Formats: sequence, structure tokens, C-alpha cells
Amino acid sequence: MIQRVQSIYLILSMISLTILLSGMNLIVFSGQKYMASLNVFGINKIELLKNQTVSDSTYPIYLSIIGLVLYVFILLMRYKNLQLQLKMIRRLFFMYFLIVLAFLLFSVYGSQLIGEKEISTQIGWGFVFFILPFPFIFLAQIAIKRDKQLLESLNRLR
Repeated sequence: MIQRVQSIYLILSMISLTILLSGMNLIVFSGQKYMASLNVFGINKIELLKNQTVSDSTYPIYLSIIGLVLYVFILLMRYKNLQLQLKMIRRLFFMYFLIVLAFLLFSVYGSQLIGEKEISTQIGWGFVFFILPFPFIFLAQIAIKRDKQLLESLNRLR
């Protein structure tokens, strides 16, 4: 299982996703009076003058991150059935693409949370660790295709 290169890619993507559960900020919107930060536990809106939390919206993003990690783990354990593993990794790639697209749209249109005119958007380290598994999943998909083609060519030689 670990001797195959796609296993290494999948393990790296699982590690990168579990780092997000530490509570790193994904996106921070800051204005003159308010600052809003998004992490996997929700959105915190802080008033800068009083340094108090104005609102704390909890969204279960951490549940989807845990679900993605478990899905990647199940995908990793399906190493004996390459056809099923290839189908599962295609689904994962498509789901992850939609999630990354949603976060990119939120980074563009999420500045309306504060309600100010001049807002600066900062990308946190959490966003980097969220984007990092995307190429790993793509490379694992390519490696699974290569393994499948290799096994098919060996079956033809028998």
C-alpha cells in the first residue's frame, strides 16, 4: 500500500487537511471598524476599536474537512481494487474542485460581511493548506491511471 506513489500523495493530502482543524484562518477581511475572519469553525466578526467579538457565526466546515479526510482514508485503503479507487478519486477531485471554487467565490464576495467601503482581504495560511491537497489529488489520480494501465498490459501478456 505505501510502496505506491499515489499512497504518498493521498497521505500528504490527508495531513494537509488535518492541519486545518487546528483553527488557522482561511480568509481575513479587515476594514476601518470591523474585522471578520473565517476558519473551519466559523466566522468571527470583531470590532477593532473595542477589541470585542461582535458576532460569532458557527458553520460546520470542520465536519466537511473531517469527511474529506475520512473519504481520502477510505480511498487509500481501496488499493486492491484499482477500478473502484479510480472512480472514487474522480469523485473526490470533482467535489474538491467545487469546494475550492466556493471558497474562491467567498474570498471575492465575502467582504460584504463587514459592510464597509474600504476593505482589505488577506489570505491566511489555512487557505494555503486547503489548496495544497488539490494538486496531490490530481497527481494521485494520474498515478492510479498508470497502475491500472500497467496491470492491463500485464494481463494481456499472460
